[in-house]
Amino acid sequence: MKKRVVFKKYHYRECDSFADYLERMAAKGWIFKGWKLGLVFYKDQPRKETYAVEIFPEGDENDKRPEPNTQEYARYCEEAGWDYAGYSGYFHVFRTEDPDVADVETDPEVRCQHIIQAESSNSKM
Repeated sequence: MKKRVVFKKYHYRECDSFADYLERMAAKGWIFKGWKLGLVFYKDQPRKETYAVEIFPEGDENDKRPEPNTQEYARYCEEAGWDYAGYSGYFHVFRTEDPDVADVETDPEVRCQHIIQAESSNSKM
């Protein structure tokens, strides 16, 4: 299977741009599989996928394995119809092929609060 690593960085406030980028890549047949040194994609058939990139500021940005709170968050989103595509730091990526699935985070204030918390935690390093 053909693999591609893309060295592209997004900031916490760019979740929607990041999701749009992943959707455009999927439409070209490059399916997001996670992070290594960069964003990892595998070649497949082009597909219409919807991505959601959310900030979940629980735990430590340097975690290599998801903590229990993170796992619970991922299960909650999976039950709502989203596949958990991976995470890096506070970024969590979900995907679905269901056009009628509800948004991962429906409250814009909570979403903004998570971004502010992540940025605040990141600036203390």
